[in-house]
Amino acid sequence: MELARSLLPAGAPPHVVLACGPPPLLRAAAALAAERGWDCLVSVEERMGCGYGVCRGCVVPRADGDGYATACKDGPVFDALDLDWARLGGGGGA
Repeated sequence: MELARSLLPAGAPPHVVLACGPPPLLRAAAALAAERGWDCLVSVEERMGCGYGVCRGCVVPRADGDGYATACKDGPVFDALDLDWARLGGGGGA
């Protein structure tokens, strides 16, 4: 994340961060975007067993405390603000 900070100075114009990868990388991208006040869209890498939300194998925790969203039906691209980073992929907040 330090490299990204050095390449995108604090005074840089607004950006939209687009990220895909494992949860720690997405968490770092979301944190960088939040600290800069930028929008951030993340593509989660969850196993999608059925492909239409029935098996619940691809759920990700929602930030609004209203349970989980399914990556196959509701995503896989989410606004980073809509996900609970403390519960996604093993903990550690954004």
